[in-house]
Amino acid sequence: MENKPDSIAKNANAVMMAEEPVGRLLWKFSLPAALGVIISLLYNLADVAFVGQGVDAIAVGALTLAGSFMMAVTAVSNLFGMGAANLISVKLGQGKPDEAQSALTHSFVLLLASAAIITLLGVLFLEPLLMLFGAVPGTRSMAYAKDYTLIILFGTVPNMVSFGLSHGTRAQGFKTATMLIMVVGAAINLVLDPLFIFVFRWGVSGAAWATIIAQSVSMLIGLYYTFFKKNALHISLKAFRFLWKTVKLILTFGLSQFAVQFASTLISAVYNVSMNQYGPAYFGIAAGGDMALSAFGVLIKIQQTALMPIMGITQGAQPILGFNYGAKKYGRVRKTIQLAALSATVICLVGFTVAELFPALVTHVISSSISGDMLDFCVWILRISLITLPIVGFQIVSANYFTVIGKMKQSLFLTLSRQCLFLIPLVLVLGNRMGLEGVIIAGPVSDGLSFLITGLLVTKEVRKLRKLEKNILTGAV
Repeated sequence: MENKPDSIAKNANAVMMAEEPVGRLLWKFSLPAALGVIISLLYNLADVAFVGQGVDAIAVGALTLAGSFMMAVTAVSNLFGMGAANLISVKLGQGKPDEAQSALTHSFVLLLASAAIITLLGVLFLEPLLMLFGAVPGTRSMAYAKDYTLIILFGTVPNMVSFGLSHGTRAQGFKTATMLIMVVGAAINLVLDPLFIFVFRWGVSGAAWATIIAQSVSMLIGLYYTFFKKNALHISLKAFRFLWKTVKLILTFGLSQFAVQFASTLISAVYNVSMNQYGPAYFGIAAGGDMALSAFGVLIKIQQTALMPIMGITQGAQPILGFNYGAKKYGRVRKTIQLAALSATVICLVGFTVAELFPALVTHVISSSISGDMLDFCVWILRISLITLPIVGFQIVSANYFTVIGKMKQSLFLTLSRQCLFLIPLVLVLGNRMGLEGVIIAGPVSDGLSFLITGLLVTKEVRKLRKLEKNILTGAV
């Protein structure tokens, strides 16, 4: 048996990362992460479901517009939260806890500062921002979106801090704490949503208030674990010194996740504009844009639901990959990639089967108020858009791997090829030629092209890991 550094021997979490069988370890980390992510999705699903029943179907489209804006906020949270988490994992693997703690503190400060700036800019330029994401002035969707987003903006600080700190606790191996941050907030949101919407009759504003109250509680739990609980790492503002070197490393490790979310935001805006542009012609009425936007909102929620467990797997794999790559245990890194990709593919196959067999039922789970032509459109776009779902999990896991080990070029290329390089041109070209049908078909075509590129890069990387593993075993390095 190889000798272990003292820093590893003294740390139970480090021993677990370095020695426990990869399959069991991935299960331990992915299950709480997946449950936490799925439950956190209930924040948004609950808003959409209760608003769809308590207000009307058009309000669902309004939440889609607001959701596009909030995706941009999440992109910034990923930049500082997941960037720090990846850095923390690598530094712990290298036996450098002081640098890991510095990354955690820097992340907290950056999240607070950016949240304050976003809140100010959002309040000052609310309507232009919503128009940028596809809202049309004077429509019912715009009115609903303004009511909802204005309130949500005042919850930007608890939203970003709780989201960012959850990644920091996971990177240290505290998987239960991470899940608790998400679960408690989601549970509160599920209770307050029907109370504010159906009992108090606050409409979309009630959904927004329920969300920010829940996020505030999640933030308090996260602060307890990072400020007051006696963990290996904690936020220490008293001895804090702003180090540009640490910030650059956080930005480097978080850039790919930021790009993923920002690209999703850009895509969402392009789709929103396309729904309003081609919707009236497709449905044959002036309100066709609002109808198409609401149907697209249902599709987005179903896609997010199907992919949330995959995000749990990638988040569960992140500390395992980061630690073992930093500790030069390349065999464990390779096994983690393979198991994560296989698990993601199986989950995507299940989601694909359910959506293809029961599209109307799945649609009504999200919004029971959708019927008639809008329901027919929802069924059609579900079956077309999700036809490539079985290959998407592999792409997400692969891009996350390159992010964790600091290979930003590969990670960004994989992310942007799927989200921007292929998808946006396809939406614009096919939409112009085929209308709304072309906009929807663009998604699966883009996924197919990106899958081919991802397969080539991952195959090359696995071969490299095998070579590094062999060199270590033979004493060549």
